[in-house]
Amino acid sequence: MSTRSMTTMAMLLTLMLVVGCEAAGPTPISSGESVTSVPPTATSRPPTPTALLPLSGSDVIAFSSNRDNANGAEVYVMAVPDGTDADGTDPRRLTDNRAEDIASDWSPDGTRLAFMSERDGHFEVYVMNADGSDQQRLTFDAGDNRWPAWSPDGNKIAYQSQHDGHFEIYVMNADGTSPQRLTDTTADNMDPDWSPDGTQIAFDSTRDGNLEIYVMNADGSNVRRLTTNPSADLDPAWSPDGKRMVFMSGPPGQSGLYLMDADGGNVTRLPIGDGDGWSPTWSPDGKRIAFYSYRPGPYRDGKPNAVYVVDADGNNLRQLTELATRSFHPVWHP
Repeated sequence: MSTRSMTTMAMLLTLMLVVGCEAAGPTPISSGESVTSVPPTATSRPPTPTALLPLSGSDVIAFSSNRDNANGAEVYVMAVPDGTDADGTDPRRLTDNRAEDIASDWSPDGTRLAFMSERDGHFEVYVMNADGSDQQRLTFDAGDNRWPAWSPDGNKIAYQSQHDGHFEIYVMNADGTSPQRLTDTTADNMDPDWSPDGTQIAFDSTRDGNLEIYVMNADGSNVRRLTTNPSADLDPAWSPDGKRMVFMSGPPGQSGLYLMDADGGNVTRLPIGDGDGWSPTWSPDGKRIAFYSYRPGPYRDGKPNAVYVVDADGNNLRQLTELATRSFHPVWHP
């Protein structure tokens, strides 16, 4: 379990058909069940802080890799040159842990990075400065809390939580206080992503039996299904202008990246060549999409994977990280 996409696809293969009921709005966690019962504290061994990178924000991607840690992934940042033949340069490690640390989302101003970590026994949500300093734990729960996503105004963080025994979408203040449940079904609801205007949240869910993409208002109301596909549809990511989404679809080992309008129309496959595509993320100008892929071999057979970037029209595909180690889940700096 090293990435959001791998985890959700594994769940898909074992889940029975379920039909959930949608909540009309957020459900506050009752007293005595708060996931923030312990004050956030730093529980890491961060490296010596360094400047993020001497480049503009749109030229920086955070990602996770086991290149320096055989026991688990760490969070890194790297430069992304504009040239069509250039790879990612000058990767710098932000975390130093003996467990999985996985980059998830930048704050809108680019000064903080939300990530998930197993350093305290299971996945919880953490935040840190862009240079890796001041690492703080935000969630405290018996189950996993994963895939934090910052609201466009920087005041809220959405995430998926097992607080209720299965994954539901929650939202909390950016300091970890006042968690509220947005979804309420008997199925898993995962991978939240805010619309650029902050009024909606896209996510994927098995509530109708198959993993499909949905959208809801930011308060959890008005849930609408966007995809209807025999294969799994997951990892939705809004384009910066809010008009489109990129997502991954397909069975393990044959998944690809797709684009669709924000209302679910005009679905087209993004030509990324041979190999699958996972965890897509848009560049701030909407011209490029980064993702990772298992191109050297079959799905999850122990082969390494790498981070790639491609123009939003499918041109200029290039590899950013080497294949000697596992590199995954890129997150573009705003």
